[in-house]
Amino acid sequence: MSFYYTIVTCPADGNLVMIDKAYCRSKFTDDTPVSYLIPTYQDAGLCSYVLLFFLLEKQDLFLQSYCSQRKLKAENLPTVHVKDISSAHLISYHPDKDLLPMVLANCNYSFKVGQGTEIEYNYANLERQLMDRFLFSKSFIKGYGEIETIIYRSESTNAIVFKTLCDKIPQERLHHAVQSQICGELRTKSFPELCESLDKLDIAISFLKSVGSDPESSLVDFMSNIKIDNPFPSPKAKQSSKCKHTMSLWILFALERARTLAKYEKKAFESIGETFRTTLTEDQTKIIEDILKSLTVEQISEVVELLFECIVLKIDVPQNPEDEDYFDMSKMNLRDALIGYQDSCPFEGKQQIEETTMHVLGQIPSDLEDPNRILTAHSVEFWILANKICTNKQQRRH
Repeated sequence: MSFYYTIVTCPADGNLVMIDKAYCRSKFTDDTPVSYLIPTYQDAGLCSYVLLFFLLEKQDLFLQSYCSQRKLKAENLPTVHVKDISSAHLISYHPDKDLLPMVLANCNYSFKVGQGTEIEYNYANLERQLMDRFLFSKSFIKGYGEIETIIYRSESTNAIVFKTLCDKIPQERLHHAVQSQICGELRTKSFPELCESLDKLDIAISFLKSVGSDPESSLVDFMSNIKIDNPFPSPKAKQSSKCKHTMSLWILFALERARTLAKYEKKAFESIGETFRTTLTEDQTKIIEDILKSLTVEQISEVVELLFECIVLKIDVPQNPEDEDYFDMSKMNLRDALIGYQDSCPFEGKQQIEETTMHVLGQIPSDLEDPNRILTAHSVEFWILANKICTNKQQRRH
C-alpha cells in the first residue's frame, strides 16, 4: 500500500479522510507550526495522524510478509493495542547506534603475511541477531482507528456542543442593552482576562450540556458550585447572566476576543477549517468595501456580529460526506446562509435582522453566473474585512 493511497483512504473518527493538498506540499522549517506534529482529525494535525496510521499498518504488513516467506506462524508474535504501544513494540533502529555495533560484533579480522588484512562476516549469526532484536521481539498492532488525538480548547465549544446545550437548556439572547454594557466593560480589561473568562465558560458549558440546570438560575452560582471562582471580569455579566444566557454570553466573549486578535492581525478563528478561509479576490474585496462604506459604525458592527455568530453556529458545523443528506456548506452563497440564519438560529425566538442589515445582505453577489459570487468559503475573510472597515471607521470617529 502506498503512502498516497493511505492518504486517500485513511479512516479517522469513523470517516474516510483526505489531507488537503496544500498541507502535502508544505515544507517543514523552523517556522512550521507544531500543530503539524500533533495528531488530530482535521487540518494540519491530520498530517501526523495519517503518517502514524501508515507506519503502524506498514509494520504489520512487513511482519506478516516476513512470517509468510519464512514459513513462520504470525500468531506466535505478540499483539499490542495502539493505545499501549511503546518504542519497544516498534521496528525502529539507528544505523550507527544499533546496526554498526551488531555488524562489528560479527566481523572477524585476520592478517596474513603478504596478503594483508582479511575480513570475514558471520552472516548466519548476524541474521539471527537481527531477527531476534528487530523482528521477533516486536508486536503486531491492533486498533489503528483509535490513535489518540488532541482536542484543542478552541474546538471544545462548537456548533455540535451548543446544539447539545440547547437541547438540555433552551438558550435565549441577552438583551441588546445588556450586551452593549458587557462589551464596554470587557474592553477595559486585559486580553488575558478575557481569554481566561472564555476558558472558564468553556468548562461551565461542558458541565451544563451534561447535567443541565434551571434555565432561570444564575450562571455565576452554577459556576461557583463547580468550583470556578471569579468567572467573569464584567460586573454586568455576573449580575445579568442566567443559565439560559450561556451561549449568548459565550458568543459575546468569543466575538470580543476575535476582534482583539484581528486588531493585531492574529488568527481570529482558530478552530475554523481552511474550507471557510478562501481568500477574496480584489474585485470581491472592492464590492464588499463599496457595500459597507456608506454604513454607520453601528450598522457595520451588526453585520460583523451576525456573520460571526453564523460562522460559529451554522457554517462551521462538522459534516459527514458519507451521509445521504450531505451538502458541501462551503459552496453555499454567503448571502443565503446569512439570510437563512434567522430561521435556523439556535436561540429561542426568531432572530430579527434589521432592515438596513437585510439590505446589505441582499447586495452580496450570489448569482451563479457572477464571477464575483461570494460563498461561505469566503466567510472568514469577509468577516476580517468587515471588522477592519468597522474598526477604521470607529477610529476616525474619535
